[in-house]
Amino acid sequence: SHWMLYARNESPMIQHDGRQVWCFDAYDMKKKMAHLLDMPEKERKVIITKKDEKFVHSLSPDQQVLFFVKLKKF
Repeated sequence: SHWMLYARNESPMIQHDGRQVWCFDAYDMKKKMAHLLDMPEKERKVIITKKDEKFVHSLSPDQQVLFFVKLKKF
């Protein structure tokens, strides 16, 4: 899932416990993944696992996906 966060321009929502919440359209995820998979693996700046591929392929294009990312304390 980190491969999607890499490509985001928008800011996440921040929860009171410090978690970032990112919302993605499944259609955009599918499009971005297809683009990345078309690139030679050594040219990608991110790693896409088989688990990532399976998850994205299982989504309906009209769905939305939320990612919760815990921030580390500095």
